[in-house]
Amino acid sequence: MKRALLVSALALIPALTAPSLAQSSSAFGLQITPRGAQNLNLATGITDLPQGGTIRDNKAGIKVVANFISIKTGESLSATSAVLTTRQGGTLRAQQITYNQKASLVTATGTLSYSDNRVKNLSAQTIYVDTRSGAVTAVGNVSAATPAASAAQMVALPTKAAILLRGGVKVTTLGQAVSGESVLLNLVTGQAQTEASPSALAPFAPYLR
Repeated sequence: MKRALLVSALALIPALTAPSLAQSSSAFGLQITPRGAQNLNLATGITDLPQGGTIRDNKAGIKVVANFISIKTGESLSATSAVLTTRQGGTLRAQQITYNQKASLVTATGTLSYSDNRVKNLSAQTIYVDTRSGAVTAVGNVSAATPAASAAQMVALPTKAAILLRGGVKVTTLGQAVSGESVLLNLVTGQAQTEASPSALAPFAPYLR
């Protein structure tokens, strides 16, 4: 009788360590909706979604849809062939995305593009999204369709109607080509400043890389 009870108890263990695969589960602020299997490694605390799925962090205001997702509970997640959307209305498409929950930072690499209501078809070697502020930083071979610009680095803040471009900057605005090592571009007026004041540049400084 005791042996039968032990066998029955052991049979319940997989159900306790693997949430329902057909429904969303929530852990440490993340809402997890797998497309298929959800494999938890009890030794490492890492959960893999081999067929991908959807992850929402409602506190940070982001959603990730990807073909493969790996989650370190309460710390970070990584995803491949991913699309991330932000609270501010931005859409980031990338081969590889990592999200550090503790640092509130998304890092995207590989073939990637980003668009929002200020910047269209932005590409770079790496794009960072600060989920607390909504700031977007693009680094390495930066180019955008709107505004028509290229640079080594670009920073866009959701609270500013301007973007900062640095390093070999080339911008076409108001029918003119503007170049320089640092250009502050007003997205409303189209005015490009190659010698912006320190106070105008200060809000962008924390997000430079």
